[in-house]
Amino acid sequence: MHNFFCVGGEKYGCELFTNGSNGKIATVDEALSDLSLPLCWAGFFKPQWLEICKKHNLKFYNLDSGYFGNKKRKTIFRLSINNFQNVTPIIDRPSDRWEKLKIETESFKQGRDIVIVPPDRKIVNTLNLGSVDVWVENVVDQIKKNQIGR
Repeated sequence: MHNFFCVGGEKYGCELFTNGSNGKIATVDEALSDLSLPLCWAGFFKPQWLEICKKHNLKFYNLDSGYFGNKKRKTIFRLSINNFQNVTPIIDRPSDRWEKLKIETESFKQGRDIVIVPPDRKIVNTLNLGSVDVWVENVVDQIKKNQIGR
């Protein structure tokens, strides 16, 4: 018996995660044949998987490449459970994992400028955010609302 079905197992460490976690690399038909098992995919595979998980209240795993430490060959991956990114509060952890990456950090001074970095179209479409322009307008409006009186 497998713990979950992984669709699109060749990307972003899915195969390694699946094989090491008693999952099964599955075809679309296999994954749809048993909607009692959690699903796993890499990156923003297809919005349909998110909809299927919501509709059937399924746990899901999403893997994508890390923001740092990856160059031409991707070797660092992020695993998120029931989301595309970890949106829970940050948990204090020992620094050994970060230190293994050997990435030099810089100190930044807090300034007055606010930089807005919108999601790409793929994420906007997958999460039904409207459009990049609408997303930016909403964020600017929220910032303005929270800046009153400061």
